Amino acid sequence: MIELHDLSSDESFDGTTSSALSRSSSKACATSNKNSSNNIVYNSPNIKVLLKEQPEKYTLVKNDKVNNLKPSPCWDRFALPAVKDENDRTIVIKDYATCRSCYTTYRYTYGSTKSLNSHKCPKESSTSSPSSSIRSLSFNVKDNKSSTNKKKTMTSLIASWICTSMRPISIVEDVGFFNVIEQCLKWDCGPFSNVNGNDIIPSRYTITREIARQANDIREHLGVKLRKAAEDGVLSISPDLWTDKFKQNSYLGMTAHYVHDNHCLHTIDLCCEPYNEINKRAPNIRKAITSALSRFQLDDLMNKIIFVCDRGPNLAKALEDCQVVHCFPHRLNNILKRTFYSAGTAEKNQKKNRKQSSNKKPTSDQSTLDEFTTGDDDNCLMDYDDRDSDDSEDDDVDVALDAKVVELALRSLSTPAERDHINILQKDLPHYASHLLATIVRCKELCCYVKRVNWNPLLEELGKSTIKQEIIVRWLTMSQLLESILTSYSTLTSIASDKGTLHTLPSIDIPSVAAIVGLFSPWKHVIERVQTTKTPSLHLVLTSYWYLMKSLTVTNDEAADKSAKGLVFFKTRARQLLKSMFILNDMHWMAAVLNPRTRMLKFATDVERTHAYGLVRSELAKTADKQWNNENRLATSSTAANSSSPPQKKFRSYTLQFDDDLDDESTSNITSCKSVCGELDMYLQIKLTKCTYLNDINNNPLIFWKEQESLLPNLSKLAKRTFCIPASSAAVERAFSCAGVILCQRRSNLNPSTVNDIIVVRSATILAHN
Repeated sequence: MIELHDLSSDESFDGTTSSALSRSSSKACATSNKNSSNNIVYNSPNIKVLLKEQPEKYTLVKNDKVNNLKPSPCWDRFALPAVKDENDRTIVIKDYATCRSCYTTYRYTYGSTKSLNSHKCPKESSTSSPSSSIRSLSFNVKDNKSSTNKKKTMTSLIASWICTSMRPISIVEDVGFFNVIEQCLKWDCGPFSNVNGNDIIPSRYTITREIARQANDIREHLGVKLRKAAEDGVLSISPDLWTDKFKQNSYLGMTAHYVHDNHCLHTIDLCCEPYNEINKRAPNIRKAITSALSRFQLDDLMNKIIFVCDRGPNLAKALEDCQVVHCFPHRLNNILKRTFYSAGTAEKNQKKNRKQSSNKKPTSDQSTLDEFTTGDDDNCLMDYDDRDSDDSEDDDVDVALDAKVVELALRSLSTPAERDHINILQKDLPHYASHLLATIVRCKELCCYVKRVNWNPLLEELGKSTIKQEIIVRWLTMSQLLESILTSYSTLTSIASDKGTLHTLPSIDIPSVAAIVGLFSPWKHVIERVQTTKTPSLHLVLTSYWYLMKSLTVTNDEAADKSAKGLVFFKTRARQLLKSMFILNDMHWMAAVLNPRTRMLKFATDVERTHAYGLVRSELAKTADKQWNNENRLATSSTAANSSSPPQKKFRSYTLQFDDDLDDESTSNITSCKSVCGELDMYLQIKLTKCTYLNDINNNPLIFWKEQESLLPNLSKLAKRTFCIPASSAAVERAFSCAGVILCQRRSNLNPSTVNDIIVVRSATILAHN
């Protein structure tokens, strides 16, 4: 067997050289350096002469490091130069490759074959006539340039396709993909019909580099747009944390929402990058967010960015000095969890207290970790990730059980106050409420039973809905489970009867299931509606809140129906929890006013309506003051530049400080302020019948403000600043779902930085196509 060893250009070997070799080497390599009389320094001309004059000692060997799946065509003509030592072992001369025919030698590093592919062997072209050789040479030059351009284009398209469709990068080395490209090249009737597929299909490593290049270009161009949006106050960002289920690597995801100058809302994923901090405490999360924003030059504009996130304690503390709007669907999900006792029981609170007490007593194993924490994090003992554990948002349970909040909620619901349904523990539930909870448990058992006996394929064959799986941290899936059982339970009983296993099928009270589905239906409709990211959604929060409160009002018929006592109990409990756990903030009221469909706030009280209009007027006054200050600054600078001599000083009496401001600038400021604040009155009097906004099925208020920008310029700017804020953080959750598809079981070793680049390129490509 031949042994191959690398011999670098500065390595030497023992032995004497003949005088002929010395003369030829000196002619061919006049500039080469020699360390001693017995050492040879290898270079391209030297190796070519040695191969020709000493074939018994110098030979060519095959490159065994070639990618066998996609070998470069140059290795059909090239090999690696080697020298035989005194033991007749073959030692490869490192960093060189030689043509088998003419012995022309090139510098070669692993992975770079550009010079080898462009080599034109004189011996191969000598068989043709001189004129044909010239024509062939000129054609080959054009062919190589065109082939290079084709390969660049192909590399870019394949990289975008892999990111957008979330395909594995190794697909470029798949035999089926190669055969498709080869067949397409055979159908090409142009001058490149004979091009080999290997000439234009890039390797997986090339695709990875191209994805990284495209992602960096996107970040560079996107940073300019986002910085301008932040300075204009029309940028919001949704941050969150996620952990993949294979390697348990943590990722920081952020999605940006901004309104363009043409009143279009854009949403793009900024990152899904690895979270490399030592833990998930507030200071480290803030550090990671700042570092991620610095890639877009946004780290110094965080005070002008509005962050949308859930109420995770660590994330909330990390952003405590920023403008934060909490996710509305997350809170609705927590209210549903609390309503049906998936959280907040006495046992759950005891478990939480035990966990906190154990964390307050660090063991010797925790001493090293505690050195990296500060005293400010004592109330953030729980790592933040609300998708992986139902313990993640116990702070919501504390809000629901707060005595003062519950008392205020009950006072505002009715007079006299309704009986407290919030603090009833599970053991104290009335039997009719326990029956509904037992029905939910039986439905979960039925889902497990159907999965175990594999009856879902039978339901598909019969055209029925399959039994859906419920997820404990997303109560919206409970509605899907109950609806599927309501649709397919009769079919399941028929299947079980035919198989003789009806006695093993969990029995379900269908009327109770229908009652629970009816209770869930409004919540499902609201959560699905407000999770949109293509159009503004913040204005939907107020109307969704009113809709849920109305749907949870107990009617006289329900109160009189004894069989509906369980439903009445949970309706009352959910209504009280919604009132106590969710509070409308100023941004929700402003968004509702700036939505032309709800500008009159007809379901609001007089106090609430006055408060909402006052918020809008206050923001308009701030806009007027800012505009006047900018104009005054420009006028002052212009006057200072044009003045040739300093103005003459005038005597000022101390009584002047009590006079009204009657100068022209102050008068114009007052007039301007009144004009700006008067835009709200003008807006409230506009007739919408002539606006094309009414024909928009998506209820996008930005269409209206684009039409009215010339008439109501300041309100239009305020609308852009308001509607860039989404009602939920669903966009970053969708990015995590995409990352979960990319990091599947077969691709769990994918570099986290590559996952980040794929998410960025995918989001930018989708945004460009929309």
